Amino acid sequence: MTLWRPQCKIEILTASGVFSVTLTPQLNAGVVVLTALFFGVVLIGWQQGPAFFQYPPGWGIVFGFTLGISVLGGIWYQIAGSEEIEVSPQRLMVRKNHPVWPKTWEAPLQECSRLAIREPGGTDSDTFSCRLGGKTVTFGAGLNSEQADSILIELQRALPEAADWLLNSADDPFGKHFTILKLS
Repeated sequence: MTLWRPQCKIEILTASGVFSVTLTPQLNAGVVVLTALFFGVVLIGWQQGPAFFQYPPGWGIVFGFTLGISVLGGIWYQIAGSEEIEVSPQRLMVRKNHPVWPKTWEAPLQECSRLAIREPGGTDSDTFSCRLGGKTVTFGAGLNSEQADSILIELQRALPEAADWLLNSADDPFGKHFTILKLS
């Protein structure tokens, strides 16, 4: 169900041989429900006063701690900052703009291949995966499949040579596994 998955807004910019995508996290239902539940438990505890705390604290403490960590994690995701993906004919760069520790990785385009949409299970969001040297890296958190498809289509329109290189796969005997059909 997409309502519970992390979601993001995408902005695509193409200028002078550089394809750039900015992903900005958006509020989702899971964070709203968990926040309301957390504050509901705190409010009930506050109104009940000492009577609320005279029950055996075992499961209540575990539940409250788990709920609090979940709420803080969800809120952190919402304020975690944007993610920028930049492709040029020479390089692929991914910058994650977290408030506390920004992270950037960059690689020559010739070292990157097998760009694909990774379909996770459960409540995870779709992400891109790419082979870089001998390892697989993932990026693009919060994307749904339609957004990921539109990014790949725009990449192929803006930088066809770079897109062909990135989408190249040993599993594809023809060297292309993503084609735009120009239908009227």
